[in-house]
Amino acid sequence: MEDMVRQLVQVNAEAPGYVRYLLIASGVALIGTGWRAYRFWFAAAVTTVAGMWGLVYGAQYGAPPLVAGVLAAVGIGCIALAATRLVIFAAGGWISWQLGCLVIQEWANPLVCFLIGGILSTLLFRLVVRLVTGGVGVLLLGLGLHWVRAEGDMIIVTGWWQKSGIESASWVWLTGMFAAAFVQALIDKMLNWWQARRQEAKKKANEKKEAVAQAA
Repeated sequence: MEDMVRQLVQVNAEAPGYVRYLLIASGVALIGTGWRAYRFWFAAAVTTVAGMWGLVYGAQYGAPPLVAGVLAAVGIGCIALAATRLVIFAAGGWISWQLGCLVIQEWANPLVCFLIGGILSTLLFRLVVRLVTGGVGVLLLGLGLHWVRAEGDMIIVTGWWQKSGIESASWVWLTGMFAAAFVQALIDKMLNWWQARRQEAKKKANEKKEAVAQAA
């Protein structure tokens, strides 16, 4: 986990200034709409990764980078929604492995943790989607707000996390992931309540109109 964060921090440090605001906006949007718009987010993420892969590695296969990038993005984008379950299976397995490495490091077997997490992700699909989207949102938000930075081989966590005494980047990310999933569940519950109230109000208004029409 820390190796991945270190690479992302280095890339973010070399990126233009506007990328910071794009990361912050994307992180907030992911945390807020992860479950409700998960099809859009997964399709957009898979399409973007495929396009970048085509741009970087297209020349190695004798194809112009731009053509390879566009074709890879379109091709993978066509099957993005069909591959959602597979992505969630892999993400659930990876999260389970990370938890195992932190909690029971001496007994954590990568294959066992991965398979257990993947199987649970098929049974708890909504929860895992919220964890994945919330975790990615927290990571993007942390990069945009410069809450994490790399100093040599170490990942330094700043801001509120540093004051709370949590120093490990993995623990910070996992804590933020579960917190973001909880916030996402609250937002969904509030939106469901608001939609139910709105539908109820429309139903009462229609009944009132029908009563007035019958009386006339």
